[in-house]
Amino acid sequence: MPNSYLRGNLITKIEGAIAEAKRASDLDHTYLIGRVREIVVQNLIRPLLSSRFDIATGKITDSNGNHSTETDIIIYSKELIPPLMFTSDFGLIPKESVFAVIEVKSKLTKEEIRKTIENFKKLDNLKMNSGFYSSDSHESQERKIPGIIKSIFAFDTDLTEKTDIERMKETLIEMNLNIPNFSSFCVVKKGYWTFDHMVNKNWKNISPSDEFDEIISYLSSLVNGLNQYLSLRGFPRVGSYLTNEEPK
Repeated sequence: MPNSYLRGNLITKIEGAIAEAKRASDLDHTYLIGRVREIVVQNLIRPLLSSRFDIATGKITDSNGNHSTETDIIIYSKELIPPLMFTSDFGLIPKESVFAVIEVKSKLTKEEIRKTIENFKKLDNLKMNSGFYSSDSHESQERKIPGIIKSIFAFDTDLTEKTDIERMKETLIEMNLNIPNFSSFCVVKKGYWTFDHMVNKNWKNISPSDEFDEIISYLSSLVNGLNQYLSLRGFPRVGSYLTNEEPK
């Protein structure tokens, strides 16, 4: 049974985030629409994170010097390879340090879905070095390291007839993707959908409720995944970004 005080506190934050995001979106200004991302970070995600994680916006990079597109929310850990921050919350984050990325939409449209999927493809193509090494200091290829949790969070949708999951499936087929290249998506007051990549290869759904169970489940799953992944990343080395030399 959930703790009524903690759950109630989160519901209050969600209500405030939805109201604030609607005001920003109604003004239809580039800066204010960008404010929607900040609302998600400050009201919904940051209060649930442990001190082992931080949040930025910016680009993700790999040791070969390749970059992702600009990403709305990057959840990373400074315990691994440190980021290059240009401001307090904008920077270039090594892929080995990134645990989750979230694309935030004031309104989910087909165009936004397609663009996000393409952005996730670029992220997947970046190299990720192992955090585990053999006794001779070479990267171990025996241990599989977890990738990055990728998801979409939308405050609204432009659909009036079909459902968001129907459109998502159609869009994936049109883009020749039998399996999505992201973990989940959540649309406020519409639902939260996760894809089972491991076993059943199908979508699972949490229906919306008056107490925003779709959002609470989305946030809970996200944070649980972060804590689980951190222990499985090992200790990637900053040297892979700085030198080609290996010890002899």
